[in-house]
Amino acid sequence: MPRSAISLALTVAVAAAMSAWTPSAAQHTDARIITILMTRDSAGMRFSPSTIVAHSGDTLHFVNVAGRHDVDFVADSNPRNVALPKTTPLLEKAGATFDIPVDLPPGRYYIQCDPHAEMGMVGHLIVEGERRSARGTSSS
Repeated sequence: MPRSAISLALTVAVAAAMSAWTPSAAQHTDARIITILMTRDSAGMRFSPSTIVAHSGDTLHFVNVAGRHDVDFVADSNPRNVALPKTTPLLEKAGATFDIPVDLPPGRYYIQCDPHAEMGMVGHLIVEGERRSARGTSSS
């Protein structure tokens, strides 16, 4: 086969592959990783921040700073008929982390650290509707 025919065939194959390629959803989203510290200090046991604002597709990244903590979306303190994230394992070492993908409908959700809820280690996740594009919206 002549060299020009091979070159043409290769060009056509690459062009076909490129036209069939579509970027993944992660490349089209403004999803964020939101860090929440789980700590024990002179202010007590707490999540920091204790109120978290997120959108579907974001990830909650919990980091144990000190103490032994978990994260529980308590069923009887949250909207009914919503598949809540499962309670995380107990994080026992400083630096241990656990990620929870935000896959909840818009609303307000209660979270707590089971061992320390009575000490005030509670928080709220506010899931907002669609994230507005940083590029602005089109007018009609």
